[in-house]
Amino acid sequence: MEYRRFGNTIYLRLDPKEEILEEIGKVAEKENIRLAQVTGLGAINDFTAGVYNTVTKEYHSIQFQGAYEIVSLTGTVTRKDGDVYLHLHIAAGDEEALYTAAI
Repeated sequence: MEYRRFGNTIYLRLDPKEEILEEIGKVAEKENIRLAQVTGLGAINDFTAGVYNTVTKEYHSIQFQGAYEIVSLTGTVTRKDGDVYLHLHIAAGDEEALYTAAI
């Protein structure tokens, strides 16, 4: 991971096999980020995404492995009682389909 800060904006580049949530969390801790908007693009080869069913109160997840292009990664970083919380949504596709969900 490599990142640079320019005022209130941070640019983050992840290396292959680094976990998106983990690395964003590290930067949020190190930079004492309390509230932020996250956006991203790139490629990914292994991710778990899911959806929370508000009617049944159940979370359903699916693991994807292969070559995927991240066409949209958006979300937020917040804090509660000093802990960092990440809420991200991803849209990623391969040669067959486009998949969207929360990660």
